[in-house]
Amino acid sequence: MKLNIFLFALICLMAITSCNSNADAAKSGTEAKEDTKAEEKKPETPEEKAAAADAEVKTIDGLSLKKVKKRYQNPDPEKYYDMAIFYAYYKDDKLMKLEESMGEEGYISTSHYYFKEDKVFYCYTESSYMDNLYLTRKDYIENDAMYRIVGKEKDSQDEDIKFESLKEAPYGEKELKNTSEGFKKGMEETMKNFKAAKND
Repeated sequence: MKLNIFLFALICLMAITSCNSNADAAKSGTEAKEDTKAEEKKPETPEEKAAAADAEVKTIDGLSLKKVKKRYQNPDPEKYYDMAIFYAYYKDDKLMKLEESMGEEGYISTSHYYFKEDKVFYCYTESSYMDNLYLTRKDYIENDAMYRIVGKEKDSQDEDIKFESLKEAPYGEKELKNTSEGFKKGMEETMKNFKAAKND
């Protein structure tokens, strides 16, 4: 009789151990699937990253920042036309936003650069001729390269087309690549001029 009870208890113990092992295996399988899902998660699309950048821009614009005006003039007399006005916006000593206005002979272009961790991540540009807007462009930047550009444009001297009637559209791959290459050089020049600019 004692032997029967012992065998019964042993069988029950083995059954419980087996069930626990199966539950652990099932749990491990679920965790493995969740890990695989996390690994398979695709990087954000350009549109999703641009939406996050737009939110960051709104946050920066909502901050109370210290504003400093500076003026740049090329010291070379032959390049008298090479000048710019900068408005720099700081949180403590950290540059958060930089506005650059420049132009000549009726053409004016203003770019608004936004910074995160000391790198530009967004730029909004407006260009006009004789106070008539002919271009607006939003540049989205990551690791010094553009991943998305949205804008609208007309001929600078076309007075028939109303700029407000135009629709914003994303740039194609070829335009994005060409503009991205020029933007990096232009940004380097902008920062060089900003550092050389004098307080106004």
